Amino acid sequence: GVTAAKAQQYLSNVSQFLAEVNSLLNQAVPDQGTSAATLSSYSTTLASARSNVNAAVTSLTTASSVLDAAQKNLDLLLAGATTDEINAQKAAVQFAQADVESAEAAVAKTQIRAPFGGVVSKMDAKVGAIVSPADQEITLQSNGVFEIDAYIPEVSIAGVAVGDVGSTTLDAYGEDVVFPVKVISIDPAQTVRQGVSTYKTKLVFSTKDTRIRSGMTANVIISTGTLHHAIVIPEGAVGHDNAGTYVSLKKEDTVTRQSVTVGMQPSLGQVEITSGLSAGDVILLTPR
Repeated sequence: GVTAAKAQQYLSNVSQFLAEVNSLLNQAVPDQGTSAATLSSYSTTLASARSNVNAAVTSLTTASSVLDAAQKNLDLLLAGATTDEINAQKAAVQFAQADVESAEAAVAKTQIRAPFGGVVSKMDAKVGAIVSPADQEITLQSNGVFEIDAYIPEVSIAGVAVGDVGSTTLDAYGEDVVFPVKVISIDPAQTVRQGVSTYKTKLVFSTKDTRIRSGMTANVIISTGTLHHAIVIPEGAVGHDNAGTYVSLKKEDTVTRQSVTVGMQPSLGQVEITSGLSAGDVILLTPR
């Protein structure tokens, strides 16, 4: 910056000097020592010199302006960004990110994504049609493990929990072919089916099997616990009166009343006997 200022001063002095010389030449007249041609040659040389000096002044001025701008930019870089500038940059980034997220959301609304891999077996949707989220327009056949929707009555649902294992048979293959299953969800709200309160329970096949196909009818048995060495009898064989709980025990041709203690209900219509009976005892299905 200092060198440029000095150079500008020198060029200004030279330019002023040449201007004065040019003024003297314009006043000069030819005489015996200097001809008109010589004076004209001096004027041409002087004009060229003045043009060169003016060009140098212009170039130096431009260069000085560039130098000043560069120096200011350097000073800003060395000083670092101000808090306002940083906040402005952050705001710009946030706005840009919001625009990107908005664009991604708009694109997502134009796409239908399946919750699992499979093959489309039904396609009723048409281009340009407006449908409700409750409308079934596309059916997807799973390539993976199938699930079973079972509706368990209110009287039995209390003993069923997510994680319980069980077994199922499919009408297509008969009772001898058993497939293992597991409870994965139970609806919290009831579903009334044929006037009975039931709870939709979803089970999943434990292993993938090519014999299982969509739409097959399944018969499910859910294991809610295991009784070891237990005596289980029909619930209707147990009588109740003021004396307590009993069964009608048959020994040869004699029927006697036998007091018993009941335990758990392992399944609908059955009851565990924890005391009062032994393995091999014969009882009446209807207590007397």
